[in-house]
Amino acid sequence: MKERKALLFMLIIVLFIFISCKKDSTGSNNNAVATETWDISIETRSSGTWTLELQTDGTITSYGSWSYGSEVSCPYTNAPMIITGSDFTMDATGTAHHSEFNVDSQFTLSVTGTFNNGTAAGEYVIEFSENEWPETTSGVWTGTLASGEGVTPTDP
Repeated sequence: MKERKALLFMLIIVLFIFISCKKDSTGSNNNAVATETWDISIETRSSGTWTLELQTDGTITSYGSWSYGSEVSCPYTNAPMIITGSDFTMDATGTAHHSEFNVDSQFTLSVTGTFNNGTAAGEYVIEFSENEWPETTSGVWTGTLASGEGVTPTDP
């Protein structure tokens, strides 16, 4: 009987810890009043996905991933985006992973561009902190609104 009570008590504790520590891995913020998902095409067989969220206080946050081929992924969360007219800037940080060599590096991604009625284009610079990685990579990207509305500007 004592063993059953002890087992039940441990089960309740484990469930409590699991529920308390559960984290939304998408990076989504529950204060969003509008959400958009963008498919990004980066020169040289690379791609990305952004989710943009307009918060109740008017700020815009982004989470997503920037990938190079199938080997390098650069996921990020809670990156602030500043939109002025149709132009924007975004700075994101995270940990990049190279699957072929199984190595990681911290990164900083700076993106600038322009939104235009469901399409976007601009430039990027990504800096890696580890010596085995290229120090800086830069180039151009294009994007297409995949779903959602209400975050980026549109012309009437």
